[in-house]
Amino acid sequence: MTISLTLAIPTFNRSQAAARLAGQMAPWTEASDCPVSAVFYDDGSTDDTYTLLQQYRSDNLNVFRNDTNQGYARTLIRALSEGDTDWVMMVADDDVFAPEPHQLQELVTWLQVEDPDFVCTQWLTSDGQLYRGKHSTEPIPDWRLRQAASHAPGLIYRSSSVRQALPLLSRELERGSDAALVYPQVVLLAQMIAAGGKAMYWPGSLVREGSALPSGIRDVKGRKYSSAASRLSQAFAFDRLYRQMEQAAPNRRYRHHCRTFRKENEIRMAKALKRILRAHVPRDMRPHEISGAVARSSLSLLRQNLHRHIGRLTHRASGTRHPDAAPARRPPERAMPPG
Repeated sequence: MTISLTLAIPTFNRSQAAARLAGQMAPWTEASDCPVSAVFYDDGSTDDTYTLLQQYRSDNLNVFRNDTNQGYARTLIRALSEGDTDWVMMVADDDVFAPEPHQLQELVTWLQVEDPDFVCTQWLTSDGQLYRGKHSTEPIPDWRLRQAASHAPGLIYRSSSVRQALPLLSRELERGSDAALVYPQVVLLAQMIAAGGKAMYWPGSLVREGSALPSGIRDVKGRKYSSAASRLSQAFAFDRLYRQMEQAAPNRRYRHHCRTFRKENEIRMAKALKRILRAHVPRDMRPHEISGAVARSSLSLLRQNLHRHIGRLTHRASGTRHPDAAPARRPPERAMPPG
């Protein structure tokens, strides 16, 4: 049978989890009627991950190794660049691979008929709750970009389409962008959708939550990606990315997508600011005092823009006008009727 879908699994120093997942995948990839293959990418592990995975190597289950640790984002680039099938699905090394009978063939048949560029499958928690995805087949709207792609496992990319988006991700990584380092899959999906790609939900789950090991992903400054400071840094990085994409937009449709991405990202930026304010700023402080307090708390990322952003938020909440705000628009005077 022709192999149409590759399951790509990056792993680093998780020998037992990766070996357990390989053991779950091996019976499927060894079956003569299975339309998928699996590839593990050992990202320079210092434990026995690579050795244990060798036990499961077969014609349709392969293992590659990075000479040095490259990080998730660059290993993702390698997996998507080297895939020799029409589609590639990313799987986490601590997930459980448990498709229903005939589900793999149903998915591949659907991919061949619908021909999507990106697919968000369902991802279930360990107790069977739907964490991400939909119960029906439908397009992914622009404003659900982050919701659909923030969690990487179970996302499917059309190889020919995603490779056109990889240069943008590579450039952002070279620039030290937290957006690319922490959420490379979101950067890829943004570029694919903006370029006119077809992004769809698929109502099925091939992988679900397994041992839920702590993530080792860190931002450029080494902070845990889920911290308030890192979340704000990511939001600023995405804002810069979307603005740059909008400025370089080749057409109006591309520009419209980027503007929608920015609006959705502004909501995340506001949430990150709120978390920081709750943690670092007393409620009775004035805007200029807030700026100094947060700067002194080592959140240097905010030093340039915090006073302006917080000032506007404070004045908006109190119903007053900020000095930097644009003057209010006066309604045009209507001419009085004669007589």
